[in-house]
Amino acid sequence: MLKLSPLQKKILAEITWDSRASVEELARRVSARAHTVRYAIQQLTEALHLQPFCFSDPFKQGLVPHRILFSLDSSDLTRRQKIIEFLIAAPEVTWVQEIFGRYHFLIALRTRGMQDLKMFLKS
Repeated sequence: MLKLSPLQKKILAEITWDSRASVEELARRVSARAHTVRYAIQQLTEALHLQPFCFSDPFKQGLVPHRILFSLDSSDLTRRQKIIEFLIAAPEVTWVQEIFGRYHFLIALRTRGMQDLKMFLKS
């Protein structure tokens, strides 16, 4: 379990409200030096395995987060690879994770509502 310092908690809270703020702006808001904020962000990025580094609250953007568990048949590996590549490249998908063996996956995605989710799943 990751234990966050009070400074890291403040930085995460500030980035949630304004993910485009500069390090200097964050440092001013949390009353710390810029190099201290850069170090805290670096530690958060490594600990949380974030790529690329960006925090945002989907509800503030009018988006609804979803998690979907699904299985793929292993008979056609090229088709399976194309589906995975499509999911990774889709702008709605925030991450794809292989779980429970080689053919079970969990995806996280954000859509504006159930209608958009249905449209995405049909594609």
